[in-house]
Amino acid sequence: MGLSFLLINNLTFSWPQSLSPVISGLTVQFSRGWNAITGPNGGGKTTLLRLACGLLDPDSGSVSRPFSAETAPFSAGSGQAVSVYCPQNTDTMPEGWETAFGNFDSGIGKILALLEIGDDWFFRWETLSGGEKKRLQLAAALCMEPSLFALDEPTNHLDIHSRSRIIRALKEYQGIGLLVSHDRELMDTICGATLFLAPNEAKLYPGGATKALELRDADRRARETSWQKADAALKKERELVRRQSEEVSRTKGRLSLSRIAPDDSSARAKIKLAILTGKDAVAANAKSRANTRAAQAEEKLRNIGKPQYRTEGVSIQTETSQRDSILRLPSGELSAGDYRLTIPELVITPNSRIALAGNNGTGKTTLVSHIISLLPDNGRLYLPQEINPKDAERLIHTVEEMDNAKKAEILSGLYRLG
Repeated sequence: MGLSFLLINNLTFSWPQSLSPVISGLTVQFSRGWNAITGPNGGGKTTLLRLACGLLDPDSGSVSRPFSAETAPFSAGSGQAVSVYCPQNTDTMPEGWETAFGNFDSGIGKILALLEIGDDWFFRWETLSGGEKKRLQLAAALCMEPSLFALDEPTNHLDIHSRSRIIRALKEYQGIGLLVSHDRELMDTICGATLFLAPNEAKLYPGGATKALELRDADRRARETSWQKADAALKKERELVRRQSEEVSRTKGRLSLSRIAPDDSSARAKIKLAILTGKDAVAANAKSRANTRAAQAEEKLRNIGKPQYRTEGVSIQTETSQRDSILRLPSGELSAGDYRLTIPELVITPNSRIALAGNNGTGKTTLVSHIISLLPDNGRLYLPQEINPKDAERLIHTVEEMDNAKKAEILSGLYRLG
């Protein structure tokens, strides 16, 4: 009999070159329905999805997946997948597309209709827009009917129409869903629980992202208050230790025979009597008790842990061009395969702020690529929608070759981006 939930127990995972685990001692149970996973970049969200689906092996701990065929990609005797991971990128044709187009039962037909998948999409993958590729990727995954569906940033770069179609399709899913996203509205709409995952922090909250983040903020405020009280208590105990240490020193001085004249028998007798009756140990015992209380207060403070608040946001320092215009693009047509895009005359000045809006597949990226091709490399910055594996590898190599100061600047900027 298989499980109806996903159980992750004391899970730890480290990348080979990392100095510390990206996930450490995580224990969490996900029930049927959609479960959001949110938190800062680098907190282990995508890594957790891949661990949940068995695409990575943990250093320690366990993952108990729904159904008994945990090590097989498909359950025995059916086309139903035990787990499916749907990545953020759409670089390649999605796995399982044969299932989506090779078995036109009513369930698969409903999914294709919900996502408005064109009959020829699988045959012209390279010419599809980013939003169309994402819808096709999701359709292929949903048609496999996975018991566990791990989904990474499904609404990035989507227009309103594609986004609404994807949300409608995801609402139909009946298994255990794990959703990594920064789209708060999406998480609020379909998720019944939210895991906040960050370095040294992991907690599952009820409800969508908005409710979860409100509960987390309340937790952090309560923790901050507890930490401040514990810190004040520790400072008080340390002050008592300091005073008791001074008292011990004074007592030792008062009860020292070396300061008494050899012929002052009366004073020497009183000191010996005080030592004999244990009066000399009163201050030492008080100091010992103060040390014990201080150690307990320090342990309590360490167990609470001070909440960390990260500084976020970056700015790009540039110089404004002194030219009247950066680019003058005459009206005309652009082509992308069989597609023709009619564009109006466009003038870009040094202070221009131009938004391109429209449905996926209408040529926005085609226009941007054309504009970029007309500009000199010096003085322009282009951030593509996605980075292909070859460019990512080249980028990592470039950073590795930089000196430590430049690396620190880049990593600081990455951290501030959340």
